[in-house]
Amino acid sequence: MVAFLVTVGFVLLVIVAALYDSVQTVREGELKALLVFGEMEAVLEPGLNVVPPFVSKTYPIDPQTMTIDAADDRIAVPSEFESDVQAAADR
Repeated sequence: MVAFLVTVGFVLLVIVAALYDSVQTVREGELKALLVFGEMEAVLEPGLNVVPPFVSKTYPIDPQTMTIDAADDRIAVPSEFESDVQAAADR
């Protein structure tokens, strides 16, 4: 009987840990990069996000500044964002 209770307790502990690890909260105004097995999978937006437990990590992203490397120094940008884009080249 004791072995059964220990086994049930262990299984419940693993389930609770998996549920706790599978939910990521992203605050308003933040973004997070989701890496699963070290590979970039998605960008998490504000709110509650469900992620694979135990094999994923999240890292904060600054949504205000993003750097894009372009081989020919030309990037197509939608017209509504043209005023928000600055290009800087290291020469």
